[in-house]
Amino acid sequence: MSFVSVYFILFLPILCIAYWMCPERWRNVLLLAASVFFYMLPRPAYGVLLLWVWATSYVAVRAVAAPKASPTHVWIGSAMVLLPMLLFKFTAPVVDNFFPQLLSHGIPGVNVVFPLGLSCYSLQAVSLIIDVYKRRTVRDPSLINHALFVSFLPTVTSGPIQHSTHLMWQISGKRGGFDYDLAITGTKRLIWGLFMKVAVADRFGIYVDSVLDHSEHYNSPTVLIALLCYTVQIYCDFAGYSHMAIGTANLLGYKLPENFKRPLLSMGLKELWTRWHISLGSWLRDYVYIPLGGSRCSKARMCLNLLVTFALSGMWHGVRLSYLCWGLGNGLMVVLDHFLPLERWRRMLPVRIAWSLTSIIAQSVLWAFFRTDIDQSIDILAVLLTRGFDGGWIITDSLHTRATLVAMAAGAAIVASRDIGQQYFPQVLNSQHRVCKAASFATHVILVVLVLLFGVMGSGQFIYLRF
Repeated sequence: MSFVSVYFILFLPILCIAYWMCPERWRNVLLLAASVFFYMLPRPAYGVLLLWVWATSYVAVRAVAAPKASPTHVWIGSAMVLLPMLLFKFTAPVVDNFFPQLLSHGIPGVNVVFPLGLSCYSLQAVSLIIDVYKRRTVRDPSLINHALFVSFLPTVTSGPIQHSTHLMWQISGKRGGFDYDLAITGTKRLIWGLFMKVAVADRFGIYVDSVLDHSEHYNSPTVLIALLCYTVQIYCDFAGYSHMAIGTANLLGYKLPENFKRPLLSMGLKELWTRWHISLGSWLRDYVYIPLGGSRCSKARMCLNLLVTFALSGMWHGVRLSYLCWGLGNGLMVVLDHFLPLERWRRMLPVRIAWSLTSIIAQSVLWAFFRTDIDQSIDILAVLLTRGFDGGWIITDSLHTRATLVAMAAGAAIVASRDIGQQYFPQVLNSQHRVCKAASFATHVILVVLVLLFGVMGSGQFIYLRF
């Protein structure tokens, strides 16, 4: 079940009413049952994997919580939890490259897509194992609470990946009564996330697909613009998902940390990756980068730690050469940022703007590796670097109407206005919100209307669901 499906629009109000009418001691049971139903609805077989992660992580947490626990317990427990994820990630490319004939014969288990959310809730379970071992959080003996942490409904399909210190205490603690203000905030987050997804990301996707899927027909400026548009698309797609996940949690009385903090306003990729997909970035920082030595070592070792972390980030998305190139490319850009006087440049507005634009362009070029396989990525970059002005331009017959470009520009302007306002004028926005709630209500009604008028309905799942 997707956040942008009609089923979810019907499912969520029923769940919220039942949840808040349910006696408090049974709410976690109800929410766990709803989470399992929500997760298993597309493919009931997914429940087997979820049960595996529940069981192995629960046993591992019990083991590492013991006074005589050792790092060996952590390694074995984490390996057992991650085993299904690693099997699926490594099996798919091997079959695709070396045994493609199996795919056409429908061999059971071979032609199945990567299980929904497996990467996210596996890492979430591993974080709990490590945090309990490090005594950052206390083990909850309840199997229900443990299973709910692993398969929490708002995050089970595609994150944001939660640390135990963010979520487990809320699951284990007293929930209290219905929070009206938090519910209003959650509703607004849901509307904004829906707008970002169907009215902006999917609208940009029409243009991006028409150009990058047939890049050989276009000139270099058009391909560059399409790559920049893909940056906007994937930002609005996954940030929209994150807003909807956080909003859903708010309606159930939970508070989740932000997953995106206006990353396209960053100065350099080093800053961007502290503000983009924060949950995965913080997981890699806490459980990979810092254990490798972090920045408390020589410059050469720090650079190596960064490259290893970003390489793992790329391979987490898939065992594919293009993902590795994407991860290493980002790692190299972040390493470069470490050796530049960015704090001095930050005070020089023209230099700051120039480096920010350069970083966004570099990031957009790297998205070519993320979007498709290595062969098509190289074809896109070859067109970008060699075609010049020889080829088709932005307005093409493959677009249904030029109004699509107008809708893209309007959607991007609304998102940019909101991000700029939150980044540079937060006090003004907060004061206006308190003074004029009617204006805030009207704004979100307008967003709903824009979704109905310009949203690309039935356009498919969120991009990150495939990871």
